[in-house]
Amino acid sequence: MTEPLALIIEDDLNLLTIFTEAIRRAGYAVKAVQTGEEAIAALFNGVDGAERPDLIVLDFHLPGVSGVEVLNRIRATPALARTALVLATADPVLGDQYHGDSDYLLVKPVSYHVLRELAEKLAARH
Repeated sequence: MTEPLALIIEDDLNLLTIFTEAIRRAGYAVKAVQTGEEAIAALFNGVDGAERPDLIVLDFHLPGVSGVEVLNRIRATPALARTALVLATADPVLGDQYHGDSDYLLVKPVSYHVLRELAEKLAARH
């Protein structure tokens, strides 16, 4: 059995490192990107048509293409309908506005342990 794949989309390098480590320790293979453009490329421009992660952790405030635009593209793609989506934002008002489009909302600062426990719970579904 292969590890489930997580795509982490976070522009803050410190948070990206923490998220990556927490999710790896929960049993996922991890691909990490720092911009909305990289996220779009990872999800929709892969060699075989796209990578299909089992989990996406998405920051809203990204350089270039916004996290909201990435979220809209994800939700408009039937092949990603079963992908668990965790929104991570420091803006609780924005998070509440889009919470219904995600499986989980994490308001920053996010604890390493909280993210790891959430990722373990999601990995157990696979």
